[in-house]
Amino acid sequence: MSKIKIALVDDHSLFTETLKNMLANEDDFIIVGTFTTASSFINFVEKQRVDVCLMDLGMPHLNGFQAVEQTKKYNAYIKFIALTMSSSAKSLNQAKSVGFDGYLIKNTSYNDLKTAIKRVSQGQKVYDLLPDDMKISSEESQENKIDFSVVTKREKEILGLILDSKTTEEIAAKLYISENTVKTHRKNIFRKLKIKNSAGLLHIAEEYDLWLR
Repeated sequence: MSKIKIALVDDHSLFTETLKNMLANEDDFIIVGTFTTASSFINFVEKQRVDVCLMDLGMPHLNGFQAVEQTKKYNAYIKFIALTMSSSAKSLNQAKSVGFDGYLIKNTSYNDLKTAIKRVSQGQKVYDLLPDDMKISSEESQENKIDFSVVTKREKEILGLILDSKTTEEIAAKLYISENTVKTHRKNIFRKLKIKNSAGLLHIAEEYDLWLR
């Protein structure tokens, strides 16, 4: 059986070198590259094959979420495992939404890490090796998740302008509609997003920053 080709992407070089040395001793794995930036990894996979990538999330310039989203467009066969310090349900759910195949906390056991690599290489999703409280929080967050598909294209335009601190008068002028129409759209946006005021809207903007970009 051919070895699993692994890439490590993390801006902490000491961590990647340590992990590289550990994984290199495994008969089933071969380390094809270590990278301290996501962009250097993306350039690498344009020419070289990678089966599984262990990707940190919080990197400067191009973070792990953005990197996976970009890479999956052209290299859908690559399996990604988030290897991160973040144990938040928000990060987990965002990782799932952009295409990560697994999610591990950096204090996970080495055996669990090896198991996860083998499982994602076989096409499995690996989210079951997380702390129980994190899995529960993620499930609760998914249950309360807002369905943005019910927000119309026009409402999204107006929402973006509201978040850009535009007044009702300015929005009406920019979109060539009446101020009453803007107020009606605002009312519908608040109803669909289950919020009551601008403070709630700012909270939604922060919580769903990926969607708002």
